Amino acid sequence: MTVIENPPKIGISPALNHRAHTMHPEQSFEHVLREISVNRADPCELIRELISNSYDAGARNVYISPLYQHRGLLYFDDGCGLSQTEADKTRGVLPYVAFFSIGKGTKTAGSQIGYKCQGAKLCFAAKRFSLITRCRGEAAWRWKSIDNPKSTLNEKYDISPAETTMPWQTLADNILKDADNLTQPLLEHFAEPFFRGSFLTGLMIVIQDFEVDDFEKYFSLSNPHSYLLEYVKHYTAHADVRRISSEPHGFRDADVLMLQEHIASAPVSLRLWVSVDKPRFEVVSAGWPYLAKPKAGSPYSAAKSPEEVPRLRDGTFHARHAESFRHEGRLYNLILAIDGKRRALDEYTNLSRQNATRSGVSFSDQRGLILSCLGVRVCQYNQFFDHAGLGTWQDLNKAIEHFTFFIDGPLDLVTNRNYPAQTTLTLLRDAKFVAKVVAFLDRAASDAKGTVLKELLNRVKREATAHKEEEYVAQTLALKTGLAARAQFCAAVPDCTPLSTRWFVEPSPGEEHFVGALYTMFASVVGASHALQSYWTRPLTFKARGIDALACGDEGSFVDPKSTLCIEYKYSFTSDNEYNHPLTVTDRIVCWHLDDLQEGLTVQDSFGYRANVGKAIAADGKKIGVELNDIRHTTGGRERDKIIPVVSLRNLLTASFDVKWRPPVMAPDPAKKKKAK
Repeated sequence: MTVIENPPKIGISPALNHRAHTMHPEQSFEHVLREISVNRADPCELIRELISNSYDAGARNVYISPLYQHRGLLYFDDGCGLSQTEADKTRGVLPYVAFFSIGKGTKTAGSQIGYKCQGAKLCFAAKRFSLITRCRGEAAWRWKSIDNPKSTLNEKYDISPAETTMPWQTLADNILKDADNLTQPLLEHFAEPFFRGSFLTGLMIVIQDFEVDDFEKYFSLSNPHSYLLEYVKHYTAHADVRRISSEPHGFRDADVLMLQEHIASAPVSLRLWVSVDKPRFEVVSAGWPYLAKPKAGSPYSAAKSPEEVPRLRDGTFHARHAESFRHEGRLYNLILAIDGKRRALDEYTNLSRQNATRSGVSFSDQRGLILSCLGVRVCQYNQFFDHAGLGTWQDLNKAIEHFTFFIDGPLDLVTNRNYPAQTTLTLLRDAKFVAKVVAFLDRAASDAKGTVLKELLNRVKREATAHKEEEYVAQTLALKTGLAARAQFCAAVPDCTPLSTRWFVEPSPGEEHFVGALYTMFASVVGASHALQSYWTRPLTFKARGIDALACGDEGSFVDPKSTLCIEYKYSFTSDNEYNHPLTVTDRIVCWHLDDLQEGLTVQDSFGYRANVGKAIAADGKKIGVELNDIRHTTGGRERDKIIPVVSLRNLLTASFDVKWRPPVMAPDPAKKKKAK
């Protein structure tokens, strides 16, 4: 007996034995980093991400300056810095290492903005990146410069920093060397006294040759209408929508306290480098820029309510409402700031609007319903008003130019945080969540301060109805005045004097019902002995949906289902347009205008059937229609052995009766008529 040691598994070749070795997916660090660093809709997203990091790092001061010489940025905060100490590891990674890493972060979803570990990577869309950092207890500063970071950084790259006790010298000699007259004032500001007095802890980032088209458009602070300034004031954590300014604002004090008690960080002192006149840093106020309550004696102090203004778009009314609520254990805030369009246009002076470029940050983008995540504005989402659960409040969608309505909370966002993720979209469609928004609006409209909101809704509803009525009246007037522009006809019907003496206008596009009415009327007076009687099938019904009419196939049993025919009316019939009913149930097609359909062409319906254009239908040598035959389904296997006549009512009338035609009678020009008098 032969013994075989370690016999192979039956049916499995050694090459296919998946247990023989393990395999792992591979990833390109450089590719992912390159995609992240350029995946932005706006170059200033970099500023948004850095400011969020500063707030999360507990900073008290932030300095931001464009570097015109280097087409870049200098950013500083005095937060906790990027630690390399093992005790500061969070989620298994050092803060300093996490800054350079893919998919590694130190933040917690739902409590901090930058939890996706990708925001700071926008810094790497540059030719050179440098940082200087210092943490509590460290005797020196650490610094690192990387050339072409998005193509240089990888999992093998040494990110170890160098230490320096004179970072101001490192900044001047190694990072911003050969400074010109635009950079030198900055170096003088960030000199030794600054580092020894203001940079005991924190992070300084220097980005050179940032990848952005039209650097001046986004980052210039040399003109009074600055995109960067307005971006900071509207789109960043410094512009927290929950933070209400101390000046009179119109919100209830209790509401302000309610909103602000959920803000994790105190407002930083944020300064932007302004180079108008004398170069200097100017402070930017914290909080979203809600308009203050009109002061006594101002043009808006005696503003008329929405019901009182002659035109709603000229409104200067003002109202404020806010509320917090919990949904499925999470806290959300609703903040409604109503400012009539006229006043908002007047006081948001730096925002761009139609025919006025100004800063480049759009006025209209700051109106309507806006989503914000933990206070940071995300995007407009006026689609929320489409939810049927809002009831009458859906009409606010017609008044978005008069208010800003924030829905704020721990929203899940897409990677670049400019749009809600699918989980957030599901939340915004949740009936229970929408019901809480409705309850807030109901309460806001019913309390003592709710007059403006209530009147705004009523005025919008009334104007919307009036607008629809005006449109309807205009359409009706156009139809009436358009009658004179149509050709007219009179058909002499034997033994029917009243009909024979009446003039009719021909149908126009979209009036297939009128085609049906004319066909029904004349079919009812065609005698049984008429040569074309077979094409004048008398309709018995008329419907606006589905097949238009059932017609009498046999006068002797005119309601017998076996003899009734299905007729469809069209203004025109062509082979180019898909027929919107099943050819299998259609017995007749009556149109006003019939294309010159040649034999052999194909007609297709919306249900997958096709029919061939067969022989022409003629009377006295003149074509009045065509036959459709060989009806088959495009998938094969289903066909119908039937012929469908398609006739032109215009041609059928002419062939059946003595028809007189006369050209349109155009209405006289009122100006010429007045002159003639």
